[in-house]
Amino acid sequence: MAFTPEIKNFIKNTIIFTLIFAVVIHFSWEYFSSLSGSSAQAHNNANFENANISYVGNSATALSLRIGGIIPQKNTNLSNNSVDNIISIAEVLNNPVAGQEKLIASNMAAITAYANILKTDIVAMLDTAANRQASLDNHISLLKSYYLKTQERLNIIGEQKTEVQSLLTNATNAQNTAKNTLQNSYNVFEYSGVNSAINDYLDAKNLDSRMKIYAIYLDRFEKSYLALQNKNRKILDALMNNREGIIRKSMVVIPDTGTDIIKELGLIQSEADYKAKQALQ
Repeated sequence: MAFTPEIKNFIKNTIIFTLIFAVVIHFSWEYFSSLSGSSAQAHNNANFENANISYVGNSATALSLRIGGIIPQKNTNLSNNSVDNIISIAEVLNNPVAGQEKLIASNMAAITAYANILKTDIVAMLDTAANRQASLDNHISLLKSYYLKTQERLNIIGEQKTEVQSLLTNATNAQNTAKNTLQNSYNVFEYSGVNSAINDYLDAKNLDSRMKIYAIYLDRFEKSYLALQNKNRKILDALMNNREGIIRKSMVVIPDTGTDIIKELGLIQSEADYKAKQALQ
C-alpha cells in the first residue's frame, strides 16, 4: 500500500513529537520527584558525600590564592644555613617544576653523595696514601663537614614538614567549606556560588594531594639522613678515638658505640677470624 507524501510527513512528524513528549514527561517526573521525595534527597546527599574525587593538576600556584590564602607567604624564619638548594614549601608551590626539583632532586643527590662518602674503603685509602696522617685527618674533616651539613638539612626538613602539615590542615578546612557550600546550594536548588565552590573544592583537593606526596618524600628523606648520620657518627667515633693508633697501625681504642665500625676498618678481629687467617698462611 502506497502512502502519499503528505501522509508520510504526517506519520514522521507524529512519531518525532511522541518521542519528544515522552522524554519531556520522563525528566519532569524525575525533577518533581526529587523535590517532593525525602528518600530521593537522601540518596543524592549520600552520592554527594561519597564524591571524594582525587584531583591532581598543575595549577598549584593559583589555587591557594582563591581559597582564602591557603598557601602562606615564604617563611623568612627558615634556619640560616650553608646548605645549597634549600627551598620553602610556599616557594615550591609558586613554581612547582623548579621548586620540586630543589625539594626532591637535591635531597636525592645529597643522600647519594653522603652514602658514597661513607662507603669509602678507609683501610685501602690509608695504605695507599703518601701521608697516612694527612689522609686520615682530611677524611675526618670531610666526615665532620657532611655531618654538620646534614644536621642543617634535617632541621630544614623539620620546618618543611611543619609547613606541609599546616597546608594539609588548611586544604582540609577549605574542602569542608566548599562541600558545605555545595550542599547548601543543593538543598535550596540555588546555583549561585556553586561554580566557585566547585573550583575551590578541586583546588583544595589538588593541594591536599600534592602535600601528601611531599610529606612522604620528606619523611623518607629524614629517615635516610638519620641512618647516614648514625653510621657517620660511629665512623667518626672510631677514627677520632683511634687516630694515633690508625696512623701507626698500633693502638686501638674501643668506642662506647660498639665495635662494628672498628671491625669494618680491620683494626680488630675475632679469635676465630684470626685463626682462620693464620691457617691460610
